[in-house]
Amino acid sequence: MLKKRKGFTLIEMVVVMLIISMLLLLIVPQLAQRKTDAQETANEAVVETIQSQVNMKDESKYKKEEILKWKTDLKELPGLNDNQKKKITELGLYLYKDGNVKRGKDTAKSSNTTP
Repeated sequence: MLKKRKGFTLIEMVVVMLIISMLLLLIVPQLAQRKTDAQETANEAVVETIQSQVNMKDESKYKKEEILKWKTDLKELPGLNDNQKKKITELGLYLYKDGNVKRGKDTAKSSNTTP
């Protein structure tokens, strides 16, 4: 009399592994793209927040030297927290002549140049 075998055959195992690997090939790139998209959205939010802070500063409350200091180095802008200062450095943000905060290029190293 033949005994019933318990377990899976090699073919069944290979088919399952093939299906799992195909699913991973479809899912992993999507997750990586979503992480990149989320980081870009977070960076845009930081730029907008700092732009809002620049726009809200009433220059009449500050001495001329203080205004010049934070217009040439955004990290000196009053009211920024440490995370915002870190992001300014990471993103290379500059305040341009037109009053807009933008990501700087290698050629735009100060706020007095335009990209």
